[in-house]
Amino acid sequence: MKFLSLIIITSLHLLNASTPTKLSCDYEFHYYDVVGSIYQCDVDNVLSITSKDQAIIGSASESHYGMRTNSDVSGISMNNKYIQYFPIGLEKIFKNIKLIHAQNNFIQEVDQSDLKHFPELAELNLHNNEIKTIEKGLFDYNPKLVYVSFSNNKIFYIHHEVFDGLKVLTYLYLNSNTCIDKGAYLSRSEVLNVLDYVKSDCLGLEYQKIEEKFKELEDESTDPHIDFKYKLDNLEAEFNRSSVFNLTSIIERLNKLKMMEPKELIEAKRIPCIEYDERDVNDGKSSGIAYEIILILVIAISVALFGSIIFLFVKLNRID
Repeated sequence: MKFLSLIIITSLHLLNASTPTKLSCDYEFHYYDVVGSIYQCDVDNVLSITSKDQAIIGSASESHYGMRTNSDVSGISMNNKYIQYFPIGLEKIFKNIKLIHAQNNFIQEVDQSDLKHFPELAELNLHNNEIKTIEKGLFDYNPKLVYVSFSNNKIFYIHHEVFDGLKVLTYLYLNSNTCIDKGAYLSRSEVLNVLDYVKSDCLGLEYQKIEEKFKELEDESTDPHIDFKYKLDNLEAEFNRSSVFNLTSIIERLNKLKMMEPKELIEAKRIPCIEYDERDVNDGKSSGIAYEIILILVIAISVALFGSIIFLFVKLNRID
């Protein structure tokens, strides 16, 4: 039923795909354990954000309580709004956001660009969405986060360092995901315990191994015997065999390396290597072929020279 409703609302919303979305807010005071009492926008219109174009928020209703304005809003709740993409532009309307709730939606991904405009963010709740990965750098601009929930998503991968900068994080809910079913609250030590499970169960360490091999290939010191193509092929094969084979960040990085020409790699000082062309690859097979050709030419010349000497010797004997 939830999926059918999404299809119906999405079809209707496509008619206004290019128009920035306006939030219809019901402004209320709410109390939370982490942020205390805050003035909050409870979104009461169906957003149905099914593409990046639709994710742009252009304005919000201003039927505020008393004399308050958008500047007084420090929380926003977008629960049950059929959102597939994280809204863009909220910070231009509400500049002092401390709390974001977007539970029970269809959000597929969230990245650093979605959160970087909220430096005061203390509580983020994305419970019951469709998120599959949490990648490095997601919270680089949100050091004040105390409460984070990704429970009941489809997460199979979490970067092993993504939570390292959150020194005051004391609520972390990762329950009911593909790779982990753990949560912690009111205890920093419990959070650290959950993070140990993240590193062992959510492919963080396996990703780290692949990451280290990329760095080794990119930063390798100058070596005249490096066969870059051979090494890259081996790395790609290992990546495809790993459990992180479908991570977007790795695929993009791999494709970027594959598209670079050897001279571009040298100029970028990323992967020092000697110049080579198609005759220099395949483990020296071309060199072997060249050697065989030269050897055949030497033998042919020697045979021809020896034949000429025999011919002259026979002719001289006849004259005598």
